[in-house]
Amino acid sequence: MVSSSLSIIPSLRFAKYSNLLDLDGAMFLIKDYEYGLTYKKDNLIYNKSFNYGY
Repeated sequence: MVSSSLSIIPSLRFAKYSNLLDLDGAMFLIKDYEYGLTYKKDNLIYNKSFNYGY
């Protein structure tokens, strides 16, 4: 399923309770939010400049 950073960020609160989360939907978008999530190797990087909900 392809989704933007805006829909993936709320799922991050469950990361500490999970062994594996498949949150790569924003990686397949040609254009995502300017300060959205980024991916390096197997890691998801949350940009603190992304104002979720504003």
